[in-house]
Parts: sequence; C-alpha cells; structure tokens
Amino acid sequence: MARFLIVGEGPNAEALAKALEHEGHVASVVAKPQRDSLAHVAIVVWLSDRSPESFLVAAIDSSMRGFVHEPDRWGREVTETARRNAIPLAVVDGGDDAGEWLSGARVAIASLIEPIGELQ
Repeated sequence: MARFLIVGEGPNAEALAKALEHEGHVASVVAKPQRDSLAHVAIVVWLSDRSPESFLVAAIDSSMRGFVHEPDRWGREVTETARRNAIPLAVVDGGDDAGEWLSGARVAIASLIEPIGELQ
C-alpha cells in the first residue's frame, strides 16, 4: 500500500484516485496543494496546469519518493529539478481516451511503486 497525492481536478484525477483506492492504496485529490499536503505521501501525481517546480523543491525533505506528471509544457523544468534533487520521475504515456490515459497513468505509477515494494 502506498499513499498518493493527486494534484489537479477533473475526471482523470477522480478516475485515478478510484483505481488506486481499489488496489488498496490511499489517494487524496487536491486542486492546490498546501504545505501539509505532503505528510506521509509516497507518490505525487501532478495533473495541474500550474508549474510544479516550486512544489518539487519544497518536497525534497518530505516523505515523497516519486513524482508522476503528464508530458506538457513543464516537462523540461520537472525533469531538471527532479534530476538535480534525485527525485524518481515517471511520465504518463496516455492518449485522449479516458481508458488509455488511466492505463498509461497506472504504468507510470507502477514504475515508481515496484522499487518501493522491493525494499520492504
């Protein structure tokens, strides 16, 4: 079981939260993360249109063990910030279809969760 923070709104965020909870994980969906949003969170899924760079920097000394985002205009900033701070990163490879997107999100998340499970 892992604890997820999904940052963003809309049907993709809700569908992902439901899928994760169905698998036994804990998932919270927020439109805008607050300072305490990262408490005990292992994976953050960023679906917001806002730049995640300052959030990533603030998360360096948190319990966050991975960051998932969609390939968008923030990709380069996210990749550079994650690399500089040794934050494991995954990108959602999904399409416009809701089912394809959810499948791509679950693959991206699995790439980060599997190493966590191997340590236990």
